[in-house]
Amino acid sequence: MSRVVCLFAVRFFLITVIVWTPVAPAAAEQLSTSSIDWDDDRHSYWQLEDGTFTLHVCKDHFPPGSKARDEIDTAVKWYNRVQGAAFDISVAGTAHKSISELYEKRPDRNYFDYVDNGSEKTACKDAGATDWTMSYCNYFDTFGWSGLGDIKFFTIAANSRSRSHDTNPSADDYPKASEIAQTLAYVFGITSTILWPDSDQGYVSTVQGNLDLLSTYDQALLRHFYPGPPPYSRDLVVSPRIRKGSSTISWEEANPDQLFPDGEEFYDCATGIAPVFRATWFNTGTLSTGGNFMRMRIGPKGDESAPDKVTLWTKIASVPASSQESMTLTGLRKDAVGSLEFGMTYRLTFKLDVTDIVAETRESDNVQGKDIILRSSRANCH
Repeated sequence: MSRVVCLFAVRFFLITVIVWTPVAPAAAEQLSTSSIDWDDDRHSYWQLEDGTFTLHVCKDHFPPGSKARDEIDTAVKWYNRVQGAAFDISVAGTAHKSISELYEKRPDRNYFDYVDNGSEKTACKDAGATDWTMSYCNYFDTFGWSGLGDIKFFTIAANSRSRSHDTNPSADDYPKASEIAQTLAYVFGITSTILWPDSDQGYVSTVQGNLDLLSTYDQALLRHFYPGPPPYSRDLVVSPRIRKGSSTISWEEANPDQLFPDGEEFYDCATGIAPVFRATWFNTGTLSTGGNFMRMRIGPKGDESAPDKVTLWTKIASVPASSQESMTLTGLRKDAVGSLEFGMTYRLTFKLDVTDIVAETRESDNVQGKDIILRSSRANCH
């Protein structure tokens, strides 16, 4: 089957509200997953024989109620909330296992545990090969641990030599949800995003690392390879992370902290050049949203409706089912300083469905925000 990728034309509108207007327009990109050939083997290596399984977690290192265990539970919830896919992950506690127990010749369950392969090899790691942090090892229905076909069982290991949490329960270097979700993605068969034939379209995937949620593309691939009952839902999500090169950074890191005026424009205190505002958002549901309103703005903290606000960018558009969109806005003009005061802390926010007209399965993930300070000059930047 030939691969056809369709870029949707996106119209956007720049609105001047009270104080500032952008210097340059927003660059928006929108792509629907319905145009993707998921059967291209660069998207997926293999499949689990059964997407419904129990993950047996070491209760000695990851006891229920601990922060370390919470990270595992969070990653699992990201997968279990995917609609229209026939899989379900449950978590159970088990005693710490040795390497021989974690990689039995004929396993009958899936494990998550710490492993020290400094002097003893595992089914997938040679003895002494300790330059790794997280590892997955799959047992296939043909030829076992080094086999072919569908995956029957697997073991996810955290390297005990790279984490003090293995021997110190109070240490905070235990595996985080994003690491665990990324490793589970490999278990489910999702390949690294940069290997995808469509990667030039700005895809963002959990296996790209540190995304903190399953993106539109992860969910669409899971629905394709693990098809379940048709879901009928809308779920708009503002991504907590923004793609940067072959990795991602947090929404807070991607957007400026302080601005200062010079002539008719504002500049970023950190760079001394025009500020860049970024956002990425998904429709991880399977229904289009219809007309909805998106907005990037600066305004008083704690009051989304305050009149003395600066609207940097707005758009009214229909977001296709299972789509992803990104926006970059460069520059900010100083037409008047009006009622905004220098030295004050304001709130930079990007929000979807501002007027709450779209009924969604989750309403709590439609906004990202951070504090931003307006300085009177570069000299006053901290």
